[in-house]
Amino acid sequence: MVGRGKLWPGRRGATLIGVVLLVVITSGVVAGVQGQPNVSVFAPENTVSPGETTQIELQLMNNGTIEEGSEGIEIITQQGDRQRVQTARNVTVEAEADGPPFEVETATVPVGSLPEGTSGPIPITLSVNEDAPASTYQLTVTVEYVYTSQVEDGEETVVSETITEEVPIVIEESARFDVEDTRSDLEVGSDGEVTGTVENVGSGDAENAVLRLANESGTLGFAEREYALGDLEPGESAEFAFDADVSAEASAGDRQLDFVVAYQDEQGNDREATTSTQVSVAPESERFSVEPLNASVESGGSETVELEVTNEGEEDVSNLNAQLFADSPLSVETDQAYAPELPAGESVVLTFDVNAESDVAGTYPVDIDFSYDDGDGDTQLSEQYQVPVEVTEPADDGFGGWTLGAAGLALAVIGLAVGIRRFA
Repeated sequence: MVGRGKLWPGRRGATLIGVVLLVVITSGVVAGVQGQPNVSVFAPENTVSPGETTQIELQLMNNGTIEEGSEGIEIITQQGDRQRVQTARNVTVEAEADGPPFEVETATVPVGSLPEGTSGPIPITLSVNEDAPASTYQLTVTVEYVYTSQVEDGEETVVSETITEEVPIVIEESARFDVEDTRSDLEVGSDGEVTGTVENVGSGDAENAVLRLANESGTLGFAEREYALGDLEPGESAEFAFDADVSAEASAGDRQLDFVVAYQDEQGNDREATTSTQVSVAPESERFSVEPLNASVESGGSETVELEVTNEGEEDVSNLNAQLFADSPLSVETDQAYAPELPAGESVVLTFDVNAESDVAGTYPVDIDFSYDDGDGDTQLSEQYQVPVEVTEPADDGFGGWTLGAAGLALAVIGLAVGIRRFA
């Protein structure tokens, strides 16, 4: 009995202590917390160049503060409330330019919640005028958000806040490039050349400048993709040339060529700038011309047709194989001809045996095409060329006219004999 009496007071004491602790903790919550976020804006990299459209990355910093609150147990039990009053919520960022020399192309950017610390990056696109003077300018940044200013007895006080800050933007002296006087002799299925001039239209020097082709095309190829321009001060220019090859599968039309100019600035830093130009690809011109020298066949007969073939291209061809095609009333007896080589601008005469049906006088087309090896040794197939062939009436052999003349003479002799006999 005595032992039991000692045990019960111990349990009651433990229960009492628990109640006291609970009251202390609860009273700490009732005390409440007040505070606010303190938001600022900055741009770690804020340098841009004239004539470029680029992104700068803004950072938001929140140095939240606690204005009221007790110490000790409250800090542990109300840490969530402390963070709540320091957090900016529904944060949006909007940047505006006060005017030239740059424009902001980014709309309002939603950020979300910003607890104590740093948030970002927030990309803002700037378009800088080509003639922008080198200097430091201000970007106006407006940040809007809401926050809980006080938590007390489980209730919150929500406040809206708008801050506006000026972020410095530095426009530096830099080289900038335009491609001018672009010329090309590109043609479907042929080699050609692209030439032009690169001018430094910026405000900074470009040392050891190199022009690089940036885009790829399956039908337009380049033997080399870089061209050394050398040093270019503002206003100076340099010519360039690229050898190109247009495949036979290419379509005629304009092509955009994108370039990167790699150079070193006055401080020796490696820099790059982009530029572009357009070139035209002409339709494939006739590689050959075909002229009939002897293209006449007698109706019902056969004749050797002679065709003069001229290489109208700019490069020599070899292993020229020609094939002739004909439809009724013509047929080709010998339909192939060969020339081992045909230099550019020169001609060769090819012959084919052609038959014509009877009683079909008139003019009829025949088609001819060529396979050949181009200057690179690749075998090519030309388009078809159409040539007229004249079918003539059979020539008079003179027998029919002689028979009629002889018959008339015989009749005249008979008539003369009859007359003599009558008067005898």
